[in-house]
Parts: sequence; structure tokens; C-alpha cells
Amino acid sequence: MTIRDELQAALRRGCATLDRDRIDAIRQFLALFEVADGGFRGPGGASSDLYYTMFGCQCIAALDESPQDAAVAGQYLDHCWRSQSLDLIHLACLARCWAAIAAEIPPGLAEQILIRVEAHRSDDGGYAQTPGSPAGSAYDAFLALGAYQDLGRALPDPQRLAQAVEALASPGGGYTNSLLIPIANVPATAAAMIVLRHVGRPVEARHAEWLARQCHAGFVAWEGAPQPDLLSTAVALHALKSSGASLEGVRDACGEFVHTACRHESGAFRSSDGDDAMVDVEYLYYGLLACGSLAQ
Repeated sequence: MTIRDELQAALRRGCATLDRDRIDAIRQFLALFEVADGGFRGPGGASSDLYYTMFGCQCIAALDESPQDAAVAGQYLDHCWRSQSLDLIHLACLARCWAAIAAEIPPGLAEQILIRVEAHRSDDGGYAQTPGSPAGSAYDAFLALGAYQDLGRALPDPQRLAQAVEALASPGGGYTNSLLIPIANVPATAAAMIVLRHVGRPVEARHAEWLARQCHAGFVAWEGAPQPDLLSTAVALHALKSSGASLEGVRDACGEFVHTACRHESGAFRSSDGDDAMVDVEYLYYGLLACGSLAQ
């Protein structure tokens, strides 16, 4: 299974844990963010945004529904490619969207996208937002590997990527996102664990143990962070579950956090307790991912 396959399976499990009224509310919520050109808008925006379209397409697929019209969505994605200078994040979003809408990608486009992705390869064999960087980051490694998988191509020299990611391990057991900021954090650790597993490296128990220790009601983004957040909770739960680690020590607390603190009156999810500013398709995605990862 690819990274996307695993995530999509978790999103579907998340949907299966919710009752019909909640699913209907989520459908209505998603409809508020759909744009006629085939994309999804971000919070407060009026036009389609490729980043949020990636989350919207995957949420729609988790409901076992099709995006508005695959041909229209494909035209939107082609427009994004032709009209925008895409950084690594948005190149990965583009690849994920093409995979999510299950439409035929224009001939040669996959190779063109991956040429741009490969321009972000860092000197250490990883990937970085800035082309020509001496060292890559865990998040960018996750994006690049996902883009190759989504476009059905093999990642060049995966073992060099693994070595670059392994170099980000901190003595305490977590992973830092970048050597420039040597502080272990939850999203970077989750990304590193997933990347290493997908390139055939075993996930050491100490990394899963460090990740599990960051659960305080939900997961905090880094040791000592003031409160848990939904993004960190969702990616930590998914990384732990997909690596085969037990969730028994964190399941009850995270379930309470996701279903109570992060539940929004719209039926969707908010980023943390009391934060109604961050209620959009991205946090709907993280809410469903968390629900699916908690499902037994």
C-alpha cells in the first residue's frame, strides 16, 4: 500500500465510526467549500486553493463519493500546473489530487511534475523546500515520497533518503524536522516513521515510545507545548497504528479529545478546544484520520 492508500483507508474507517446524522452534516460542510471549477476553497477564501483541494478530494473519497466532476477537477488541476509556479508542497498536493480524483493524468505530466520534485533533492539525499539545500527535512521527505507513489513512479535512491531522514533522529527518541532546528516534534516524528517504513527501514521502538509519551489528553506538537492539537493527534495516532504500535495507553484520552474538545457544531472538527477559527476541510481531514486511527 502507498502512503495515500493507508491514509485513505484510515479516513474511511473514520467515516464508518460516525452516525448517519454526523455524516450528513459533514457532506453539507464539504459542500460549503466546493468551488464550481472543481477545487475546494480555504477558510475565508472565495476561489479554489490547491492545498485545500487536496484535503477536500480525500474527504470526498472517504465518503465513497466522487468529486464534483472528474473531468472538471482535472481541468482545474491542469490549470494549476500551467498557471502557477508550484513549490514542493503544492507539487505534492497536485500529485495527491490527481490520485484522489482517479482521472487520467495528461500524457507526460507525471514526469514533468517529478522533474520539479527532484529539483528539491538536497545534498544529503533528502528533500527540502529550497532547491540546492545541503540537508532535507522530514516533512519534505514525506511530501516527495508521497508524490512519487501517487504518480506511480519509483523514488530514485530511496536508501539515501532513508539515511537523510535517520540523521534527523534526536537522542531522546523523536525526530526533528530539520537539522537547523534540532527540537524533536510530533509531526516530524510521525512523518519520519512513515517514510522509513515505506522505504523498508524498521521503525525502532524508541521512536514509537517517544511519540506515545507526547499524549497529554491529545497529542502536543512538541514536549512542553501548552495544549494538544488535532493535527498532532491525528498524525501521531496514524503513525503509531500503521507501524503496529499499541494505542491502548492513549486511546481513551485521544478519543475524548477528538470527539469532545475538537467537535464543532457544524459536524466537522476544530484544531483544538475552543479554537473555532480553524474549522475547514483540512481539519475535517485530520478529524476523520484521528477517528479512523482510533477505530479498533
